[in-house]
Amino acid sequence: MKKALVVFLLAIFMATGAFAQTTVTGQAQVHLGLNMPLGGDSEFDNASWVGSFVHSQSWLRINRVGENTNGQLTWRADGVWRGWGRATVADAIELEIGHIELPWVQWSGNWLFGQSNSGVGAANSTVNPYFLFRTMGFYAGITEAGVLNGATIGSRVTPGFFAGFAMPLDMMNLHFAFAGRAAPDVFSFMGTAQARAIDLGFASLGVNATIYMNPELGFFVVSGGGPFAALARGGSADNLFVLECLVDLRIPLATGSVHFALGGVTNFDSDLDGFGLQASLLWNLPLQGGFSIMPGLQYRTVIGTDAPDALLIGVNLRYSF
Repeated sequence: MKKALVVFLLAIFMATGAFAQTTVTGQAQVHLGLNMPLGGDSEFDNASWVGSFVHSQSWLRINRVGENTNGQLTWRADGVWRGWGRATVADAIELEIGHIELPWVQWSGNWLFGQSNSGVGAANSTVNPYFLFRTMGFYAGITEAGVLNGATIGSRVTPGFFAGFAMPLDMMNLHFAFAGRAAPDVFSFMGTAQARAIDLGFASLGVNATIYMNPELGFFVVSGGGPFAALARGGSADNLFVLECLVDLRIPLATGSVHFALGGVTNFDSDLDGFGLQASLLWNLPLQGGFSIMPGLQYRTVIGTDAPDALLIGVNLRYSF
């Protein structure tokens, strides 16, 4: 399916015609910081310096916009590619095919280490080939739906389906989505409700609330390899329910903007205790020539367990064009 997807995306690019607009954009990002476990008598002795090129946030992108078609191809530094193509076939009907995160995705403004509250509050999805139909804010589609974390679900892999509705209002945008996947002896689903870009006058606010059933067997990212992964993992027979929630605040300043995010993740299984909580504060400060610096801090804890808390103090350096 991926080969067919590439052919279709290239066709979208060609169909935009000679008068289409093509632009090339990109960015590179580096993270430097201090990871400090909290608790005990030697907190600083257990701290570790971290520094890396953030591959997932470093990319080159081609954008093409025509009269009735548009598309985008992105190559990331870690070798992963993203792409989508969209064609308007009537005044209010769009057809889209792609290999990118699905439309309900809403990350936070927490860019420390490129994390964006993924796995602890942010509504997310895996990246798989998909096809969708969109009209008047409603969308529905199917996806190849690979299995998260390589979990096994039997000898066959079934496709996933999803549907959603985006409702623009005067002071906010509401977004609702449902996604599901049936496999041998197990059904995995996700339902999310979001309020995006809530206008507070001095700031913009976004909130998510997402519930999952057996998320590790679905195509929605909550049980990744992060510090809260254990709260979202369970066998297919457990019918594990997981809740994620996020509050994301952006305050524009005379120079740059401040981002505050508070995300949580927990489950409803009596054998898996704990409530994962992550709070982060970041200042996005643009500099000259496409450069920006983003100092911030992030605090993580799992309430109700003996797991140590952690404080990440760091800075992201970004160049974009």
